[in-house]
Amino acid sequence: FAHDVVDRAVLRRELLRLVERCTAALRGRDRRGRRIALKIRYPDFTTVSRSRTLADPTDSAHRVFAVATELLDGNLPRGTAVRLLGVRVELLVCGVVGEQLTLDGDGAHWPDVERAADAARSRFGGAAVRLATLLEAPGRSGCGETQSPKSGNQIG
Repeated sequence: FAHDVVDRAVLRRELLRLVERCTAALRGRDRRGRRIALKIRYPDFTTVSRSRTLADPTDSAHRVFAVATELLDGNLPRGTAVRLLGVRVELLVCGVVGEQLTLDGDGAHWPDVERAADAARSRFGGAAVRLATLLEAPGRSGCGETQSPKSGNQIG
């Protein structure tokens, strides 16, 4: 961050942006991972890393974000400023592996949604498809840069 951040909403938006980028790279390389790791750096440059190992490998931003958010919430006391956030996926496997489906179907559509968004970004540029949470609103500083969809050039 350009400055220390205390606001949880800003931290979550940045975490979501990082997760989107990380999982898109995984899907682009036909990889999945079992361990989600979060790095938090404080203003005094103390750095902590926490991770959680999943039962099954994933490349889903939805699932990685849920785990990363739990790690953030469980390891960042309220009111604590953050200088840097990082997220990574480890214990990678190649290709399609078996996936345990749930009976309620919760989240079953996310892989299709994420792959469609990857295809649109590949064809039209990185800003072609974004989660609404990552869009900048007038008068609010967002986490991402504002770009024109086709060229990826910064607007402004």
